[in-house]
Amino acid sequence: MKRMHRALMHGLIRSGLLATVQAELTKSPATGSKNDSHYGPNQPVSTPPGNSAAILKRAFDLFVSVLGLLLLSPFLLLIALVVKLSDGGPIFYRQNRIGQFGVPFRIWKFRTMVPDADATGPSVTSHEDRRVTAVGRILRRSKLDEFPQLWNVLRGNMSLVGPRPEVPRYIAHYDEEQLAILNYKPGITDLASLGFRNGRRRTWKVFTFSNACHAN
Repeated sequence: MKRMHRALMHGLIRSGLLATVQAELTKSPATGSKNDSHYGPNQPVSTPPGNSAAILKRAFDLFVSVLGLLLLSPFLLLIALVVKLSDGGPIFYRQNRIGQFGVPFRIWKFRTMVPDADATGPSVTSHEDRRVTAVGRILRRSKLDEFPQLWNVLRGNMSLVGPRPEVPRYIAHYDEEQLAILNYKPGITDLASLGFRNGRRRTWKVFTFSNACHAN
């Protein structure tokens, strides 16, 4: 699955689509009036005008998400069955995240922790976290737990490539510069995901976003 993940990113790079998306991210983000905000007082809210790059990116997202859900449906059903039989708990884990322009949405994942794990410990997990199930460890290592997010891509909450969405309580502490990332649609994967994991990935995410904001 890691090879599939890398192959997708390499295909995007070769096609030139990823370069187009990155070029769009380095432009100064749009700003708008506070009255239009969905989240927080300093949330950048105006929707940038439509352009060919955005249309092409959305078309690609739709094509890959529909194709992926159709082709992978037997495999996804098998994973769902294994998760259910492992401890009898829910198959999916859903959590509120903040999307583009501060609009909240529910992100979907295969459940990798014991039921009601949010109520029994911190939201940040590590490899040693005892709340992670045996099946969950395998799903996390292989990134298979992220596959249900193809549904988020199909619905338009997320894109295949983009900054990872955060939970509301983290966004509440963002300063005005950090809130600018909400001008862009969150994604299943980004370049940082290829080289960094867990805490190191978060550091790289902040570094790359800071570079993008100051590129001009």
